[in-house]
Amino acid sequence: MEDASEEDLDIKLQTVSKDLIADFDARLRPFLRKADGSGRVRSRVRALCKLIYTLCKIRGEKVIVNFLNVETRYLELLLSAIEESERHLGSDDAVIQWTWEERYVILLWLSHLMLAPFDLATISSVYMHDVDLAGVPGFLWPFNPPSIAVRILPLAAKYLASPGKERDAAKTLLVRMAMRADMQKLGILHALIDWALSSLHPSQESSDYASNDGLKNKSTQNPYTFIGVLAFLAGVMSSADASEVGKYSSKVFYTVNATMWSDDDTFDIMNSSAVAKKTIIKVMRSISLSKLTRESRDLSGIQLVETTVRYLLRSLSDKDTPLWRLFYKR
Repeated sequence: MEDASEEDLDIKLQTVSKDLIADFDARLRPFLRKADGSGRVRSRVRALCKLIYTLCKIRGEKVIVNFLNVETRYLELLLSAIEESERHLGSDDAVIQWTWEERYVILLWLSHLMLAPFDLATISSVYMHDVDLAGVPGFLWPFNPPSIAVRILPLAAKYLASPGKERDAAKTLLVRMAMRADMQKLGILHALIDWALSSLHPSQESSDYASNDGLKNKSTQNPYTFIGVLAFLAGVMSSADASEVGKYSSKVFYTVNATMWSDDDTFDIMNSSAVAKKTIIKVMRSISLSKLTRESRDLSGIQLVETTVRYLLRSLSDKDTPLWRLFYKR
């Protein structure tokens, strides 16, 4: 029997994915409407999330996520479910503990729901006085954000620093939310970019602590925080709506470039992480390409492109940055 063509396999995979996610949709409803869900429904949701992640790994999350339900009524249900799971993180009950696959799929689904054409303020059924402005270190909330954004942002920021696949889904969720027209109008995009850039260079006071002998020692920074922040910036800078992020491009470029030459813990983290190096290249590449595609090119844009070329040439000798793959796959 001859092997099926790649196109036939792709069609079969899409059919299986569609049927599987339809079953996932049906099983998830009773679970989302209960604080803990029944044990039987709980185990099925866990198994389905593992299967959906496997399909995402095989075919790519951008394809599989299109089969997820896009009805906005799921937005608050999913948010409430994952918020409830956060409250049980320290519990000894394995039944109510979420697996990373569940968090990944729900965060990915939330990112898909961020494509809703309605303002988030009109979707939310929770009033702002019922929601606390959760603290995200370094982030300054703009005036009067919608309650859904207030609930999503701390959640996405938390998992942006995760060492697992949740980081990829959280990045997509944060980028989708930031690039929404209503969020840009409120200043969420501007605030998130400022937060991301400040996260790459934590203040001396927050990164140092005093020991018993009065000497200051370096505190250990979470390397995944930097990787997640860089991934968020790469996602924003490569967004289709480049005209909206163009005004931030130079500031982002030179801040990210400076991380590779800083004399603090950031340099050590970036220099020891292959993922961070590749993500820095993606940020610089996206910004440089946007500068080159402009009709009018100024001196600062040309200098930025030259800086990128020099950095790429230096990176050719680094085994962690296979540049031919980064450019060939674009």
